[in-house]
Amino acid sequence: MNLGNHDKFVSGSHQFEQLYIDLRCHEKRLYTDEEVAWLPDAADDNVHKKEWEIRKASCRQLIKYLSRKKSPLKIVEVGCGNGWLSYQLSQIPHASVVGLDVNLVELQQAKRVFHSIQNLDFLYGGLEDISRHEKFDLIVFAASIQYFPSLLDIVETALERLNDKGE
Repeated sequence: MNLGNHDKFVSGSHQFEQLYIDLRCHEKRLYTDEEVAWLPDAADDNVHKKEWEIRKASCRQLIKYLSRKKSPLKIVEVGCGNGWLSYQLSQIPHASVVGLDVNLVELQQAKRVFHSIQNLDFLYGGLEDISRHEKFDLIVFAASIQYFPSLLDIVETALERLNDKGE
């Protein structure tokens, strides 16, 4: 994504990214490319195995719900991280998925791991960086909304980016 001259955005997001990556490392939440490719299936020795089982179940429910729509879906996942959920969403027939994140380390990993998926794209930036004219059928915040400084602001931004029947 071309962010133009957004020095404050890049500077602020770089500080956030470094703190975030340090925390992810400390919590043992940074994975190899091979591990990301298999998510939400986590190895038995993964310290977050139980959490991944919950994520797998909720991912299945979301995909089942969205698959029943039987219509093309334009989806954006805000705070996609390593891209595992964006990839899962891209498996829905007739779905087009964009994963957004300001965490360049995991975003680059997502691009590496899922580069061959035609209906999946990963962009650096936030929802506010997408044109107000671009509309989505679904905006997903999976374990990311807590990182925004203002819940009201991000929800307002999301509502502006939804189409008339968007969720």
